[in-house]
Amino acid sequence: MCIIGRPGVDAQVRHELEAAVVQVEFLMNEGALITVTADDSLHLWNFRQKRADVVHSLKFQRERITVIHLPLRSKWLYVGSERGNVHFVNVETFTLSGYIINWNKAIEV
Repeated sequence: MCIIGRPGVDAQVRHELEAAVVQVEFLMNEGALITVTADDSLHLWNFRQKRADVVHSLKFQRERITVIHLPLRSKWLYVGSERGNVHFVNVETFTLSGYIINWNKAIEV
């Protein structure tokens, strides 16, 4: 994957496994990037060093990831699944929260 920014800012990164990248989310003013791969993994990249590298990875086992969203100035990444559930990942520790919005509970409200 090739990332190009303002003049003089460019990087090429490659996942160790050959899974396709399906979504990319930049962490504003953090020098970091989150990628979602086709094998339902989240990867946190650090660009503040000479060579961009994956610093954390998180694999979803039971649900397929369909979308991610990081609200502005939030430490919580929203991870939507094919079942309609929303999971939360803390971007500072890159750990999965135990809190889940289940699709069937959201519809009841």
